Parts: sequence; structure tokens; C-alpha cells
Amino acid sequence: MEDSKIIGLYFDRNEDAILETKKKYGGSLVRICQNIVKSRPDAEECENDTYLHAWNAIPPQKPLNFFAWLVKVGRNLCYTRLRDKSALKHSAAVASLSEEMAECLPDPLSIDRMIDDRAAVQIIERYLLSQEKERRFLFVRRYFYGDDHAEIARLSGKSTGSVRVTLCRMREEIRELLTKEGIEP
Repeated sequence: MEDSKIIGLYFDRNEDAILETKKKYGGSLVRICQNIVKSRPDAEECENDTYLHAWNAIPPQKPLNFFAWLVKVGRNLCYTRLRDKSALKHSAAVASLSEEMAECLPDPLSIDRMIDDRAAVQIIERYLLSQEKERRFLFVRRYFYGDDHAEIARLSGKSTGSVRVTLCRMREEIRELLTKEGIEP
């Protein structure tokens, strides 16, 4: 079913909206959540909480990219779950991803954070659009889906080392672009 029709079901307050959302995106949501929380039961609970959030938020919200919106909600719920379990500080996967991108992004405690965040998002979007499809794939798999280097290597047919080096170079290029635009990490 098309996303617009699923969103229409939410607007009609038809409970089939949740079933159709699960049918179309459930597998991907669970996988992304599991990459973050490292537990299938927790991932499934975050998936279900995502559907509840969607039910409560649509309407009035009408996401332009339904899948990206669902993933954002699911990821936020996963991070909240980790924080609630006091595992955020101890989660190697989350810490690793955060540390990797921290080299590029502005200080989260900066007064100008909101302005810098918006500008940084636009710069990163332009950067990714300028990259070859293969490089975009590596970046999205790592920082959107949360896949580890070995999984990305398997999916891309590259070696794990090659994936690490490419992502490291991409982070450096992003850091340089941000610095050039006056956004200091």
C-alpha cells in the first residue's frame, strides 16, 4: 500500500493504519531498532511504541517521507529506552556512532546550536548529494540504519577496512566543509 494511503488511514482513525504500517515497514523498523538497543524484545517494543506514536501524532502531522519519519521516531524511542536503562553511557554501539560523528558536528552545548544544527544538516545533505551512490550507501547504512562496519562490508561487497577508511574520509570531508562554513565541532 502506498504511504499516502496509509497516512490517509491514520487521518480516518482507521486501525488498519497500524497493520499496514507494520506490514510495509515492520521488518526494517525492528532491524534498525535492534541495531541500537541490541535486544530483539526491546527492539520489538520500540517498534510497537513507534506505531503508537504515529497513531497519536497523525493527524495533525502529515509526514512527507513516512519511512524516514517512522525511523526517526523509532530511533528516538530506542535512545530513550537506552537512557532509561542507564545503558547509554555503556552502549559501545551508540557511543561509537556518537563519537564518530562528534568529530564533525558542533558542540551540543553551544548557544548557537540550533542555528548550527540546521546549517550542518543542510551542508551534510548537499555533501551527500554530491557523492557517488556507493559512498552515500555506506554513510546512510552507518549513520541512518546503524549497521556495523562488517554488515556494511557484506552488503556493499567491500572489505571491512575499506568501509572504515571510506567512512573516516567522509567524516573528515564533512568536518572540513562545516569548518569552512564557520561551524566548528
